[in-house]
Amino acid sequence: MTVEVPLNFIGNAIGVKEEGGMLDTVITEMQLNCLPENIPDAIDIDVTNLKVGDSLHVNQIQLPQGVTLVAESSELVVSVLPPQGSGTTDDGEEPAATV
Repeated sequence: MTVEVPLNFIGNAIGVKEEGGMLDTVITEMQLNCLPENIPDAIDIDVTNLKVGDSLHVNQIQLPQGVTLVAESSELVVSVLPPQGSGTTDDGEEPAATV
């Protein structure tokens, strides 16, 4: 059977705590295939080791035994964005000076 299960983000990401970044949770629920007796209450995702620029995709999540993914394995789950006003643009370049 296919069920939708919430994601539980645990820990404080290094990129947020020490580098001033922002945790960006892209999805908060995940579709899973499993037997009724194997339905988890939630999927815990430890974000503690994520630094600024790091991301976690669906295929990197540890699932309980007897549970499989429905989603694309490359789907983004969570990332740590650089601090706003960090002085760089999205492509890592310094912003152009205003005149």
